Amino acid sequence: MRKCLTALSIAGFVMCAIALSTGEEGLASERASGEAASAEAADIEAQRRLAIEQEEKWPESFSSDAGIRTAMSGPAQIDISVSRIGYNNTSSSSYSEYGVFGGIAAFSSATTACNVGSEIAQWNSGGNQDNNNNRHPVIAQNMYRLSADGERFEMIGMSWLKHSFCALSETTCGSCQSTNCDTLGIGCADTYTANRNGSTNLGPRRDINPVGLQFEGNGPGTHEGTYPSPTGNSLIRGRLQVETSDLSHAGAKYYVEIHYVTHDEDMNNRYNNASWVHVNMPGSPYTSNITNNLPIREQQIALMAWQEEWEGTETPVMIQEIKDSQRGMFQLGWRVSDNGDGTWHYEYALHNMNSHLAASRFTIPIPEGVTLTNFGFHDVSYHSGDGYPGFGTYDGT
Repeated sequence: MRKCLTALSIAGFVMCAIALSTGEEGLASERASGEAASAEAADIEAQRRLAIEQEEKWPESFSSDAGIRTAMSGPAQIDISVSRIGYNNTSSSSYSEYGVFGGIAAFSSATTACNVGSEIAQWNSGGNQDNNNNRHPVIAQNMYRLSADGERFEMIGMSWLKHSFCALSETTCGSCQSTNCDTLGIGCADTYTANRNGSTNLGPRRDINPVGLQFEGNGPGTHEGTYPSPTGNSLIRGRLQVETSDLSHAGAKYYVEIHYVTHDEDMNNRYNNASWVHVNMPGSPYTSNITNNLPIREQQIALMAWQEEWEGTETPVMIQEIKDSQRGMFQLGWRVSDNGDGTWHYEYALHNMNSHLAASRFTIPIPEGVTLTNFGFHDVSYHSGDGYPGFGTYDGT
């Protein structure tokens, strides 16, 4: 899976936020800003003359039409949904706050998944370095911030991926048709505590192709081959990492998003595997409890929190899906506001839902004579050794 607009491959979903005047963007994890003294740019935004250009080439293993058809085929009625965030299987609050190392705070959240489909889902136990039992979901934890004025929505943190194992047949989703722990039965739930999601079976995002995961028979599942363990300081490595400078914004709102990536769902059922919740964050030294502001928004990406903030106003947040059944989906969010001085302010946020190829460029056409001011960009960094193998950790730009 990939971050935002970068060319790195990661099993996680990143947002980029960009702000401009004339125009601003927000979301994904990158931000750019600027302001222009021309209403013509507003017309461009209204026409949504935005372009996301993806690489024209699939990875070698999916270069043929036959290979793509294989990746897209499979059972159509497995459907995994995130039903709870930050609660264990006894409904007690379950976040872990590990403290700070090198200006980075580390967290993890409990998660509950439900099989709301009509077929059992594979949940084979596969510990680290296990190449034979890799048919199981992986779990991404992400954190976002909405500025105090509601203008800017940014991704501020992400974790490595928790490799799931041994599904429990819990009943918190309703009527559960229980199975052995290598599968998640119809109507059944499975919970991991915050401690497990922050410490056990963590793998890098780069190893996961969320579009090309579906195979039949004894082929590979969520990942091929073994995966490495996270590196770095033991307090923060592999966990949901957030720079402390991103946690000290007065009046800001914070959100946790959980995304399950599967190998045995039909592609049409892989767009509802994320849920989010508004959380109360502790202050420095970031070892006090995180608490939820319920309700959880099920089967939504966290970008929807930005849209919810401006719902019903004259300047709403617009969200457009850019979907390709063979390459995955992006969501682009934007909001345009009048600065009151003949210029316009634009915020854009680009979210990579599940495109392994990511995007090579994000462009905004600017007409001649328009002056841009106040532009900026924000992204989150890969960490703990994730990124292209042999090149170390990348910051996503």
